[in-house]
Amino acid sequence: MTPAPTSAAPTSACLASTYLARAALLAAAWLGLAAAPAPARTPPPARAGDAVTDFHGTPRHDGVFPVAGLSPANVADTRPDPSFDATLPGLLNAQPLYWRAPGASHGMVIAASEANVVAAFDAVTGRTLWQSRLGPPARRDGLCGNINPVGITGTPVIDARRGRLYADAVLATAGGQRHVLFGLDLRDGAVLPGFPVALGAGLAKLGVRFDDGLQENRTALQRLGGHVFIAFGGYVGDCGPYHGIIAAVSTTKPRVTAAWTTGETTGGTTGGTTGGATKGGIWSPGALVSDGRFLYVVTGNTEGAADWAGGEAVLRFTPDLARPDYFVPENWRDLDATDLDIGGVNPTLIDLPGSHPGSLVLALGKDGKAYVLDRDHLPGLAPALLTRKVSDTELRGSTATYGVGPTRYVVMPDPGRNCPGPGGLTALALTASHGGPALRQAWCARLRGFGSPIVTEGAPGRSPIIWATGAEGDERLHAFDGVTGKPLYQSAPLAARVPHFSTLLVAEGRLYVPADGRIFAFRLPGTGPRVGQRVEHRVGSRVGP
Repeated sequence: MTPAPTSAAPTSACLASTYLARAALLAAAWLGLAAAPAPARTPPPARAGDAVTDFHGTPRHDGVFPVAGLSPANVADTRPDPSFDATLPGLLNAQPLYWRAPGASHGMVIAASEANVVAAFDAVTGRTLWQSRLGPPARRDGLCGNINPVGITGTPVIDARRGRLYADAVLATAGGQRHVLFGLDLRDGAVLPGFPVALGAGLAKLGVRFDDGLQENRTALQRLGGHVFIAFGGYVGDCGPYHGIIAAVSTTKPRVTAAWTTGETTGGTTGGTTGGATKGGIWSPGALVSDGRFLYVVTGNTEGAADWAGGEAVLRFTPDLARPDYFVPENWRDLDATDLDIGGVNPTLIDLPGSHPGSLVLALGKDGKAYVLDRDHLPGLAPALLTRKVSDTELRGSTATYGVGPTRYVVMPDPGRNCPGPGGLTALALTASHGGPALRQAWCARLRGFGSPIVTEGAPGRSPIIWATGAEGDERLHAFDGVTGKPLYQSAPLAARVPHFSTLLVAEGRLYVPADGRIFAFRLPGTGPRVGQRVEHRVGSRVGP
């Protein structure tokens, strides 16, 4: 039997009274790796407060955080906050999130680690408010992948109105590693009634093949219409017959209700004519985005596909995950053969004023190309609206996108063409020209490392500042002017390793950097009393049969 998840709250006595009931619930769940019956105590939902609910701030994953009063003129006054002390076991690949309960003087920063620990910290002091240990992470000694042990990798998602957090955790069990979805109460870290949900078992009931040992969740979770969506690919090394898979889990009656997969299935919906194809993973940290009505995702290369099988594509789903609209390049077979994924960077949603069409989605592939698409009318196996070679390197990571006047900027964590290398950031600029979209390279900036960028704005459309870490490089925090790319700020090296693809959180006048076993905080020179909060915007839809 897998040890039951436990929760500890060094600074909150209220957890002691619920510990035994929670432990009994979870122990029962893990006897069969199935969802447990609801306990007697069902906490009332918390009301929405200020929150950063998603990877890169919003369901669109645009990476924009408002900070009143912060500008290129004063950003050099950014200072590390040595009094902030937030530590927890395990590497932090997932972005921290933020939630403030109604009536609270300030909020909490929530982090989830590869040790399967979820912890909430006071956003000002870093004091631990509660800590939940969900179970042992899985060792991958001698196996594919670059994370060992593996626990929580993809960024969780928050339901701010109800005060709940959802996270995919990989647990070591007697039967091997297992992916399970946890729901936690943000007030104390308690596991919610009906959770955890064993994802492999739930997918099997829908006829979807799912090998827990081959499938990795690196992509941030998404929430829409009363469901949480979890996307999967394979581990680094592309070992075994994994697939690109999306699972939908109901948060009201916790169970897997719908799924989509690349390649071959035994009953679930599929991306196309399969011919027994495998792979086509969904693996970039922000690969699953939402505009509040639809889900958009990008996939990687398939293997063994006689006909197109869902890989190398941009896809748009309704929340029931029925057969999607899609775009796939006409040379998808060549991309498959050379491992040049379209899915190396998240799909970027762009609303471009003066352009027809103006509702766009941008895909950046490992082939170094930018594909600009009409997101309301994805063309299938046909040319994009606009295709440009923007880099001579393989593009991967997450973007930040923002507007200044009529221009929409997209900052990618890779050097563009004719930019100094080997690392760096590049801003692409989209404008309306002759009634349609036009794309150019706006600027490039040196960055020694692999952190994914975010942007702060002093006011909507004004004073954009790009922030990124030199993750697994110089290990510093950097800031650049969002219009020119001019360097504005550089911190001293951080005292812990920052993992590649790492991204940042902004809340309560601070910028937070996740690292190995801890979170660093920097004070931002802004005039607003509370900065960085983005309250979710959702459109209700039902998922499943």
